[in-house]
Amino acid sequence: MATRNRLRITDDEVFEQPLNTNYLRRVLRYLRPYKKQVFGACIAMIISAAASLASPMILKFALDNHIEPGIFEGLWVLALAIVAASTIAALGVRYKVRWMNISGRKALANLRKDLFDHIQDLGLDFFDSRPAGKIMVRVINDVNGLLQLFNNGVVNALTNFLKLFIIVILMLLLDWKLALVAFCALPFLLLLTFVLRPHIKRTWRKVRRKISNMNGYLHESLAGIKVTQAYVREEENI
Repeated sequence: MATRNRLRITDDEVFEQPLNTNYLRRVLRYLRPYKKQVFGACIAMIISAAASLASPMILKFALDNHIEPGIFEGLWVLALAIVAASTIAALGVRYKVRWMNISGRKALANLRKDLFDHIQDLGLDFFDSRPAGKIMVRVINDVNGLLQLFNNGVVNALTNFLKLFIIVILMLLLDWKLALVAFCALPFLLLLTFVLRPHIKRTWRKVRRKISNMNGYLHESLAGIKVTQAYVREEENI
């Protein structure tokens, strides 16, 4: 029982650690060789965000200056402008996804290689205290989880912040009174986010532990299938 509790603490302490910016910098360091692709993805997302914001502005101009007063001359030009803005926005997203996927996959390959090299140098006590399946989860599933950080987290965090800033400025310029009314919902959204965040965090940890245990037991069951069949323990394992 003491050994089992010690192992549980060892597994859980990974989840209880606060955010360490040094670890984050170490992970993002793997994107450094592909900074050109990351920079290109940022530019593509900025262009896409600007184009997506231009479409409603063009539509507003068409409604106020052409459709409402009944002046349909030149309306086709605005329609083509909306189509062009939507196309540019879609192309920006396409190239952002392409470049970040390429750089993200390569960065993960390098990270997984370094992790595997590190595992080779660990002592036998590390492997004696952990099932092989749980170690495999660290190398495969946990590293794959970083793909979202590489593909979306870095670029989207910057572009979404910029896009939100531009939206707020445009709303205030168009109608500051109506914008303030819309902003009244923000405190409730922030409160809801802070209320749900701890619950989501605890649930994710629980799911993460369940996946780790499942993979660990599955690996042990497959590796020891000869012993299982020799002692006719299929039903007990199931």
